[in-house]
Amino acid sequence: FAVSLVSPSPAAAATDVWVYTSIYKEYVSQIQTAFEAKHPEYKLQVFQSGSEKIQAKLEAELLAKKPQADILVISEPFYAAQLEKRGLVHKPD
Repeated sequence: FAVSLVSPSPAAAATDVWVYTSIYKEYVSQIQTAFEAKHPEYKLQVFQSGSEKIQAKLEAELLAKKPQADILVISEPFYAAQLEKRGLVHKPD
C-alpha cells in the first residue's frame, strides 16, 4: 500500500484521494460510500481494473514522474514487494 494523506483546512474543498484497486466494483463502491461519509474532507477517486492493468498504469505514471495513486490495493504480492524495494511504499506510523 502507498498511503499519503494530509488533512486540508476546514474551509478547503474536498481533497481527491486516488485508489487503484483490483477489488470488484460492487465492494469498492460500498467502501467509497462509507469512507466519504466518515471523512467528508476527502473524495475517493477509484481506478478499478485487473492487477496487470493497474501495474501497467502505475509504471507508466512512475516513468513520467507523475504518479497519481495514493492507495494501491491489489492481489499481487510480488509487485507490492517490488514497490517496497524501490522505496515507493509509505507505511503509516
